[in-house]
Parts: sequence; structure tokens; C-alpha cells
Amino acid sequence: MMLDVHLKLVIKELKSLGIRAAMLTGDSEAAAMYAQEQLLDHALEVVHAELLPAGKATIIKELKEEGPTVMTGYGLNDAPALAIAYIGISMRISGSAPAIDTGHVILMSNDLGKPSGLLAKLVGKLLRM
Repeated sequence: MMLDVHLKLVIKELKSLGIRAAMLTGDSEAAAMYAQEQLLDHALEVVHAELLPAGKATIIKELKEEGPTVMTGYGLNDAPALAIAYIGISMRISGSAPAIDTGHVILMSNDLGKPSGLLAKLVGKLLRM
């Protein structure tokens, strides 16, 4: 599993705003743990691996019961969870058509570094509304 080079910055920004981050992936448990290790001190509180699309959607639905939830994704397997999330953020460049169609916010770049601070603050404001 390849991590965006700016992901640590995004997670740090979210945590500084009191927002919890989680990983929902269809990748293997080993790949998810490898990604988690790459985050070092910005490790995620919640990691779920080997998920099918319905599993991601179920977890997002459960998280929504705790409060507003944002889902970020780009693949066909992310579309159901993007649609269910309070805010679904899809990535246009590598995104599948269903993921783009179901996202509430479409990033025109896969570079999370460009909007990282702005995105974290926007998500924080939207979640507090």
C-alpha cells in the first residue's frame, strides 16, 4: 500500500483539530499494518483491512452514529462509503467514475499536500456545524 507523501501532514492537521482519523482498506492486514508503521507518530487510531465495499459502508454508517464522518477515497470499492458519509471526498485524477459521482467534494489532484491544511480546517468546520 503506497501512502501519499503528504498524508502525515493531513493526519497531523486533523488530530490538531481534534478529529479522529481511521483507515478502511480492501488491502491485506499486512499491507495496512505496513502503512500504519510508515505513519510513525501520526499513526491512526482505527485500522480496518480486507474490507469489501459493503464493509467500508457499514463501518462508515457505524461511525456516523458517533458523529459527523468524512470518507476520502478514489476507487470503485469506496463509492458506497463515500455516498453514506456525512462528507465524501473523492480524488478526480485516479478516481473511478462511481467514486467521483458519489463524492460530495471532488479534489482535482491526488496531491493531498496542496489542500492539506485548508482541507483539514474545512473538514473541521463542516463537522462542527
